[in-house]
Amino acid sequence: MGGHQGHSRRTRKHVADFTLAHWTRLLASLGRYETLVAIIAETKGRILDRGPLSQRWARTREAVGQMRFRQAFPIAAAPLRFTERRLR
Repeated sequence: MGGHQGHSRRTRKHVADFTLAHWTRLLASLGRYETLVAIIAETKGRILDRGPLSQRWARTREAVGQMRFRQAFPIAAAPLRFTERRLR
């Protein structure tokens, strides 16, 4: 029975990690900066799957850093947004 409980625990963690990675990515696409900052603080030190979910989570945290920069320096960020669009 112990093996089954371990499998169940891993499954619950995977579901939670999947939800965290994808839900926060959605929040980032909606510009929900304050919500994301709170979630990042609550999950500080959390280790995801060390694979695709971790990569998605890292990109989301990077996006939050960009949001912070754009809020702090809106005039300086405007040329960067223009350049970013041109590079796509």
